[in-house]
Amino acid sequence: NENNTLPLRKDLKKIVVLGPNADNAISILGNYNGNPTTLSTVLNGIKQKVGKNTQVVYEKAINFTSANMLVFQDVASQCSFDGKQGFKAEYFNNVKLAGSPIAVRQEAKVNHFWQEGENVIGNLAANDFSARYTTNFKANASQKLAFELEADNGYRLILNGKIVLDEWVNKKKEIKRFELTTKKDTVYNLVVEFWQGDGQSSVRMDVGNYVQTDFDALVAKHQDADAFIFAGGISPQLEGESMKVDDPGFTGGDRTSILLPAVQTALMKALKTSGKPVVFVMMTGSAIATPWESENIPAILNTWYGGQSAGTATADILFGDYNPSGRLPVTFYKSDSDLADFNDYNMENRTYRYFKNKPLYGFGYGLSYTTFSYAKQNIPTKVVRGKNVPVTVMVTNKGKMAGDEVAQLYIVNQDKNIKTSIKALKGFERISLKAGETKVVKFLLTPDDLSYIDANGVKQRFKGNLQITIGGSQPDEPNQTSGNVLKSIININ
Repeated sequence: NENNTLPLRKDLKKIVVLGPNADNAISILGNYNGNPTTLSTVLNGIKQKVGKNTQVVYEKAINFTSANMLVFQDVASQCSFDGKQGFKAEYFNNVKLAGSPIAVRQEAKVNHFWQEGENVIGNLAANDFSARYTTNFKANASQKLAFELEADNGYRLILNGKIVLDEWVNKKKEIKRFELTTKKDTVYNLVVEFWQGDGQSSVRMDVGNYVQTDFDALVAKHQDADAFIFAGGISPQLEGESMKVDDPGFTGGDRTSILLPAVQTALMKALKTSGKPVVFVMMTGSAIATPWESENIPAILNTWYGGQSAGTATADILFGDYNPSGRLPVTFYKSDSDLADFNDYNMENRTYRYFKNKPLYGFGYGLSYTTFSYAKQNIPTKVVRGKNVPVTVMVTNKGKMAGDEVAQLYIVNQDKNIKTSIKALKGFERISLKAGETKVVKFLLTPDDLSYIDANGVKQRFKGNLQITIGGSQPDEPNQTSGNVLKSIININ
């Protein structure tokens, strides 16, 4: 949070919100989730947070791995069935399109969202049902069109009697596209089939052309912006079990690189040339390497997959209604070269406990809008092996804002002849402190805490000197922190 870029003021005149995760209801829910009745995306949260005189502009600008954007067209006038504009919609009271439909009607387009159990048509409730939407699409030009489908649960697109998109057995809400090179005045028969089990139900088809986003033009268009908020990272739409994804950096639902997709970095580089504050809101389910962003973007907020109220929570932090206090549960590495080979099971240079290089962000790292001071650490200098070791420290909120601090106690091995972890977290405590308030934090190191496992798998107790550190981060965290770290040496006999 360079130069206290965050929190932002709520009375800014214009905020531009960009990116593939800015208004993405799929990403915020993660890979495994229930079906909430309401959702708050980052864009929703920001719009609800700012003042009435603040203009919030949304520009998706890019997809996760490409700036080739699908711009939707209104093709309603090109779709007809039995001489009537639109689609013939048939609804079935089972998930297999079996038997005769219980209801048939003409619909202008395929775009529906139903809560679980909500009425669909007649006496049909929105669970355990299926539907078929049929139209004849007349091309008004010879061009390449993309048909984008999204549904929960399964769906398929049939073109002139041939299945061209098949996600019928899929139960995860995903977006798929089929490209068709059309010939002017040619009529194409389109059928969308869809089924829904339990939970919320949705089905949508849109048609459009691909257009490459001009980053320089985008920045020039919004030169009057007070701030840019880019919501990117990755998504359950890219990573998951056995997925049909082959975007750069991904294959079959697996990541082939921990680097942030290059197009996202390219867009942020362009935004930075504006001279306006750029905030990177990163969504992810695992560590992402962001070396350029960490050096050049003044504020980065990692929100993971924040759940149904992700947008509300994100906006609370962006605009200072909540003081962040999260800590990383994993190490964020700088590049793929920091990772051991996938088939190498040696612990050498793995995790914060054995990692010898500098991480991008260390395990346990996190910032606050206030600052904390650690002082008066009370710990014996000489310790008897096999005995408990009490430790206390005073923590003071030195800032003007109330906040939570996570005090972390690590032991650091001093004996290089012992093959064990370089350091290890042995205790942590979350405390809430008002501005100016001081609290005493207590830890108790047990004999097990002051032990290690040798090469033969036998537990051994440390002997001799051992370093103890207490603070809001690891003792060697390379980034600016919200407080200090106290270090001391105990001697174990």
